Amino acid sequence: MWLLTAAYVALLGWILFAADKRFLRRIAVDVYTALGEGMPTAVRPAHYELALYVLLFIPLGWLALRATRRPMSWVAVGCVWAVVMAEFAQVALLDRRGSVVEVLAASFGAMLGTLVAQRAEDSRDRLR
Repeated sequence: MWLLTAAYVALLGWILFAADKRFLRRIAVDVYTALGEGMPTAVRPAHYELALYVLLFIPLGWLALRATRRPMSWVAVGCVWAVVMAEFAQVALLDRRGSVVEVLAASFGAMLGTLVAQRAEDSRDRLR
């Protein structure tokens, strides 16, 4: 479990602090372009970027709950704190602008991950 957690944190750090400031935005634009005309005109690359932030942080919540074995509420608070600190670090160290929307999307993903992990654990306990 710890090796998987370390690998995820390393990947997350590379994505968030890579030299390319627009890594996730570029992926969102690529997805938007690939889907082309199949999507409504109201859906823009920024929407895909937010969805990527949510998806990127779901494993954080899941791994944090599984690794720490703490109550879900405390793990969710810790994950939100980690997301906020990562955003502050990007602003301070990499000269990027902070985004409240990105923090909210990433926090939602982390909290969703803790919820999924807790439900999976509860289901496993009921099956025993």
